[in-house]
Amino acid sequence: MKLIKGILDLLMAVFIFTGILLSVPRLWGFQIYAVTSGSMEPKIRTGDVIYVKQVPFQSLEPGDVITFSMNQGRTVVTHRVEKIDVKNGLLQTKGDANKETDPTWISGDTVRGEVQYMVPRLGYVAMMAATLSGKLFLMAVFLWMVAAQIVVSRVHMIYFSRRRLPFS
Repeated sequence: MKLIKGILDLLMAVFIFTGILLSVPRLWGFQIYAVTSGSMEPKIRTGDVIYVKQVPFQSLEPGDVITFSMNQGRTVVTHRVEKIDVKNGLLQTKGDANKETDPTWISGDTVRGEVQYMVPRLGYVAMMAATLSGKLFLMAVFLWMVAAQIVVSRVHMIYFSRRRLPFS
């Protein structure tokens, strides 16, 4: 019984910690993105979560990994800075897994920030949580875990209350 309770407690802790990783960094100004392509592999893989912090254009250097928007903000891309045209405020980027640099230079005002941190595979949970069915599924899992903890606690309490010897 203790083993089952311990497993449930661990699952609940992992569930809560995952929620914290996907929300709390926003309080410190981070933008959180789930990676959906392999253009930055092996450093950043499909399914990873990246934490992006806004930085001044002047602080960017070749080699920095940045996140920027394209197509009037409809597409978000994370690639490495290859070259910088300071005079015109443009950047040339390239995905680590790509053979060629990106065909178009990007404007500095489309840069959302520089990648600061990455958590492997957490993006799969983030992508699931972004949909209504995913939210409902995660809510159901959470409620199941709470219910299972209550049941295990009650069974544990009943089991040990019957085993006690009366003191009289």
